[in-house]
Amino acid sequence: MRRPDLSDESDIKSYAGWQVIDATPQEKSDEMFRCGPAAVQAVRRGEIKRPFDGPFVFSEVNADKVYWHYRGVNRPLKLLGKKIDA
Repeated sequence: MRRPDLSDESDIKSYAGWQVIDATPQEKSDEMFRCGPAAVQAVRRGEIKRPFDGPFVFSEVNADKVYWHYRGVNRPLKLLGKKIDA
């Protein structure tokens, strides 16, 4: 996918390619329900300051699973464990 919104710098040109797009987002981005396009290469490299929704997509694919035990309103949560996918 060509990205005319990106500059002509050589490192940024590599982000004109596969893009992450979600047609059914659950959150607003810039006051609109949308997600993307976010360059797959930028997400892989951890460069989250690229347009659009890079931090959100990065967190989706790099999230860990954390398991908690809820013991009631007045009792603290107990951490049961976490699974980190490498």
